[in-house]
Amino acid sequence: LMDNGNVSIIDLQKMRRKFNLNWQNGWYLKRIPLDENNTARIPTHVTFHAPSKTYLVASTEISSDFTLPQDEYAPISDNQSASPYSGPVSKLFGAISNALHLINPISWTCVDSISESILPYEGVTCIRCLELETRQTASGFSPFLTVGTAYQKGEDRPIRGRSFVFDVAEVVPEPGKPETNRKLRLKGITEFKGPVMAFTPLLQGNVAISVGAKVIVNTFEEDEKFAGVAFSDVGTCTLALASIKSL
Repeated sequence: LMDNGNVSIIDLQKMRRKFNLNWQNGWYLKRIPLDENNTARIPTHVTFHAPSKTYLVASTEISSDFTLPQDEYAPISDNQSASPYSGPVSKLFGAISNALHLINPISWTCVDSISESILPYEGVTCIRCLELETRQTASGFSPFLTVGTAYQKGEDRPIRGRSFVFDVAEVVPEPGKPETNRKLRLKGITEFKGPVMAFTPLLQGNVAISVGAKVIVNTFEEDEKFAGVAFSDVGTCTLALASIKSL
């Protein structure tokens, strides 16, 4: 059933042959590698960027041994005599590696990936396309891809979070690969004193962000970072936000 009220009938057999789909568990599927090495990355979040007609996908992978980070807090000892385990702490757990991938839905290939900006102990918690203030357009607003994260360095460390704002820029494609004409461009990173769990757009380009037990109303300043203008202490960790009415 289409938006205009018409009924569209699709021949699944023709779709299967045209797009090289596989029939599994009652669904037609097409597997898309998220990197050139075809590693076992697990997709966790996805959102659509309408102006560029691309998808942003967050993925995670359990990689090498976990290493306790060095920071301003007292270090945790790997002393085996103080632990009931037979091996050092850093050998008991795997490190989680997160990355962001830009997917072209025409060729269903990954045209850009970002992993360097995400810390080894930082996980993506939410992704959303938001209409934010900018100086790049005549209207003063433009849709940007916003990514929320939370990073935890250990059970005795406070959980922090960050927000990333990306624009999908049009670039010169690689020879023979017209689908590579889009790249992720990082606009800015904002640090928060808690995990960033959800976004929702408000009027006039403002954004409500769930940060731990608080919901903070932010503006996007100078095409770079979020700045808080109001907040509400809700007392619980909010995992989803929705704007019903803004005055």
